[in-house]
Order: sequence, then structure tokens, then C-alpha cells
Amino acid sequence: MTLKRLLPVSLLGLLIVTLPSITLESSQENIVSGMGTVIFLDFEGGFYGIVSDDGEHYDPVNLSQEFQVDGLRVHFEATILEDVVSIHMWGRLVSIRHIEKLNIEVPEFPSFLILPLFMIATLLAVAVSRTRDAQKHI
Repeated sequence: MTLKRLLPVSLLGLLIVTLPSITLESSQENIVSGMGTVIFLDFEGGFYGIVSDDGEHYDPVNLSQEFQVDGLRVHFEATILEDVVSIHMWGRLVSIRHIEKLNIEVPEFPSFLILPLFMIATLLAVAVSRTRDAQKHI
């Protein structure tokens, strides 16, 4: 084979070998996932966005009504929409693939325990103070 024929054939072979890996990598790069907080933004007509825990802003085009709650903590997986524009001009446009609420419950401290615990802490502080004063006078 001559050099003129070998070059196109080798370039074609290289393209065939590397094309599937390039396509696979680029499709994986368009997927984001993580935890974040749904927030309501009161401009451009008002809309809901997601601020991820790493600070990224995402503007979901298909956030269901169930998740449109300001301050809601979620775990999400989304596809980044590269060729779509929005009037919001906030964050990256994404299409939600999967989203779920994070169950973060803050346990409530029983209020009937507050006064007794405060009284015990006060008594301990008085006892320690009197013990120190008694040791100073000896």
C-alpha cells in the first residue's frame, strides 16, 4: 500500500475505534446528580430552581408540582440541556430524570424537661461555686 492510501485507512480505523468512547463520555458528562435545596426565585415570573450542595444552580424544566416547595431538601439526577434557552437566565437548564425528598427530621426536645434540666444545672453550678469558695478559705 502506498502512503496516500494508508493514511486515510488508518485515520478511518482510528475514528472507528475512538468514536464509541467519545460518544459515551459526552453522554455521561451531561448527567448531574447530588443533593440540594429547591428554592423559589421571584423574578422572570417566578420559578423554582435547585441549588446543589456544591453551590451549582440548576433550572429544572420539568420539576413536578410535588417538589415545588421552597426550602425542600432533595436528591436528584438530571440531564443538562445544552441546546435549550430560557427566559430565567439563572443556572443550568436541566431535565429531571429522578428526584426524591430527603427526610431530614429535627427531633423536638420535650418542653417539660427544660425547667427541671435548668434547675439541675443551676444547682450544680451553685454546688461547684460553694466548693471552690470553701477550698479558698482553707
